[in-house]
Amino acid sequence: MKQKGFMPIIILIILVVIGIVGIGAYHLRKNASFPRNPPGPLSAIYTSQAECERVTQCGCGFVSCDYNCENGRSFKGWECYEQTTSTKISLPVITLKTGFGMDGIPTPWYPSSIPVVIPPSLADKIAAYGEAGYVFLGPKGWTGEGLVGADGNTSINLYPSSDLSEKAPGVSIFIASTGTGVALDEATPYFSWVQMHWQELGRGFPLGPSPAGIQINPISPHLVRFSFPNTPEGLERYGIAFSNAQDHQKDMMWAFERITVNLPSSQRDLGNFLIEWYSKDRKLNEK
Repeated sequence: MKQKGFMPIIILIILVVIGIVGIGAYHLRKNASFPRNPPGPLSAIYTSQAECERVTQCGCGFVSCDYNCENGRSFKGWECYEQTTSTKISLPVITLKTGFGMDGIPTPWYPSSIPVVIPPSLADKIAAYGEAGYVFLGPKGWTGEGLVGADGNTSINLYPSSDLSEKAPGVSIFIASTGTGVALDEATPYFSWVQMHWQELGRGFPLGPSPAGIQINPISPHLVRFSFPNTPEGLERYGIAFSNAQDHQKDMMWAFERITVNLPSSQRDLGNFLIEWYSKDRKLNEK
């Protein structure tokens, strides 16, 4: 005797299988069509540097641009570029002068050289420097000085001449002593959370105005890119700032650091590379 209900069940199973296979094929085609190894700068809808690197298999810088994705949306975010032509080289560490706010501080130790993965176009334009106990990258042939205050706050300046004003090219780094009021005060122009919770954080004085013309582009809850209007001399001024204050409201062990570059637009690639290297070396996007 034939079972009347058996054939419709088989047909239903076949239709379900066809549907599953079709959906899988669609996603495979969609993923395959996404630019895996872009030929040049682009941005996409990435929520973090890690996601950008995972999807595009490339490194990420900090300059924003627009890129229209498959779904029609656009996002001003990470700029990715190929790293396939980058070269790993060894840079000798040039030790520069460091002053200390108190006596008896031993001279910092620095390695003789550090390995750096660098695009060939910048290989002859970058040097490694040691100041205030830190090693960082800067334009080749520059000089500078560092200062470690009695409270532990650290300032590092790099410049091509003795002119320390904002009118001259330069690279500056500031690392606040963890848990100090300075770490909180310095974060206020860059992080809206600190501004909104200023009174709760017990600073005891009014919140000052933000620097004129500052533009903030959040990268993560703890990391932002900032920029200022160009100087009258045509220098671009930009950098990144880090603060974890919102994670340490109770224990007050907040940290802050910032790197700022003042360079002409013709050296924007150099400035962006210095910022990116500093962020990765200090693991600012992982803290």
